[in-house]
Amino acid sequence: IARQKLGRSRGAVAVNACIVRYRLDRPIGVLYLLAAVLDPFVYAGTIYFVLATIFGRDDPSRFPLLLLGVIAFRWTLSCLIHALNLHVIRDRLAEASRYGYIGSIIAIVAPPTLAFVLALSLALIWSIVAGAPGRSLAAIWTLPGVILFQFLWNCVFVVAIGTLRRARIIMGQAPIIAAATIVWFLSPFMYRLDDIPVSASRILTSFNPVSHVIAAYQNAYWYGHVPSLSVLPAAALAVIVGTGLIWNFRARHSRPHAAARYAAAPGSNPQIIIMDAASPPL
Repeated sequence: IARQKLGRSRGAVAVNACIVRYRLDRPIGVLYLLAAVLDPFVYAGTIYFVLATIFGRDDPSRFPLLLLGVIAFRWTLSCLIHALNLHVIRDRLAEASRYGYIGSIIAIVAPPTLAFVLALSLALIWSIVAGAPGRSLAAIWTLPGVILFQFLWNCVFVVAIGTLRRARIIMGQAPIIAAATIVWFLSPFMYRLDDIPVSASRILTSFNPVSHVIAAYQNAYWYGHVPSLSVLPAAALAVIVGTGLIWNFRARHSRPHAAARYAAAPGSNPQIIIMDAASPPL
């Protein structure tokens, strides 16, 4: 703590957040992490079974694209749900770190990101080994850029949910799950563009930001097309600028946390306060 640096502090928080979330300090933790990684495969398989048996949508490429959408959806949804604990984690980290707010965001985002990376890697390896028809790796090099955009997106959403929770506007998981499910399920991962009429296509795709993210994933991961540079770069820049504005606003209008004065600073020792019955309560 006495020699904290931003990079080392963020890395330590990310590693320990994953250990705590999935209980990796115990042998059973492997099962928790495996369940988080395989969870999208179960959901995608269930949805595909319904689409294939009831609606007759059983073309070979539908399941890999459906699985890709569920993996991406689960990443964002998990970040949003755990963002309700942002203020609690921040209060605890502020007692021992100068980077309590950044650390709390990393603590929220890191475990779902680990599960996302493992699930996406497993899906990618499976699709390559299976030799699915219509699969192209020509634009796979653009996939990290799409992942980075969604990562920035998730961080901004975490800050927003934490702010709404602090203001007591959102108190539980139900409105978060409902809103995220409605927006995501209106995007083309459970259906294809040729499954819907042309009149509804613009509403469900052009005016839906999630559709652009899913289209970028599908182009980079499956179709071998470079994602469109007309939407995602501008959206990523807007996310970065918005994050900077929120950070600047908080820095100007927020008071230091009460526990921050007890945090260890570089080159100093932690303070020890001894209380007895005659001392006033903190």
